[in-house]
Formats: sequence, C-alpha cells, structure tokens
Amino acid sequence: MKKDNPKIRVISNNEKDFDLKGIKLSMQMGTVSDFWATKHIKNATLVKYTTNSDSFSAIAMGLADVFLAEKSYIVSMNRMSPGKYHIFEETLYKELTGAAFRKTDDSLRLEFNNFLKQWKEEGNYQKVYDKYFK
Repeated sequence: MKKDNPKIRVISNNEKDFDLKGIKLSMQMGTVSDFWATKHIKNATLVKYTTNSDSFSAIAMGLADVFLAEKSYIVSMNRMSPGKYHIFEETLYKELTGAAFRKTDDSLRLEFNNFLKQWKEEGNYQKVYDKYFK
C-alpha cells in the first residue's frame, strides 16, 4: 500500500499490499468482499459496515485504510472524487452476476437471453462496460 502521499486514501484490490498489521480494511457485511476477507486476510483488521456507502465513507474519514468492494462500485465512487483515491488494477476474486427467473417465466428468460446476445453482438455491452466499469 502506498503511504508516500498522505492525501491519497487507498481503495485496493491487491491483497499482498494490505494484509498487514495496523491496516484497517472496510467492507459491507454479508458481501463477497466480506466472505473473501474473512477467509483470506490474516493480519489486517476487518471493519464491517451495513452499507457500501458507510464502508467507503470510512476511508474518506480516515477510519479505515482500504475499501474492499465490487469493482464497478469502487470505480463509480472514485469518479465522484477524481485523484483522491488509488485503485489497484489487480483483482482479488471474481464476482459473477446472474439473473434468476421463475420456472414459469420461460419466455421472459428466453427474451432476456436474446437481448443479452444481441447487445453483445452489436458492441453495446462493451460500450457500457467501458463507460461504467473501467
């Protein structure tokens, strides 16, 4: 973790840089970040909040050093305060998202899957991804 600029609070996705004694990691309780950190972080202190907003605010207020969350949330929060946070590019874990449908909604599931296929084929998925998640 970079300590050379005290004005930059760190949002991180690089375990080896922050699993150190004296480092406080904030995260939302009950999330993949929480489950991952509880299993893998051995030296740093885990500080768990009920919302991602509270977890993010903890680093802004100096109550934590690192914020663990899903990448799209980290990127969107960082856009609100450009240059104030550092985001590590390396990811800790893969968080997959899916959609669930009632078994009786087969037509809706097929329509949704067709939409996703077309969206990707037309390049619109990549445009949205690049805009909001990079």
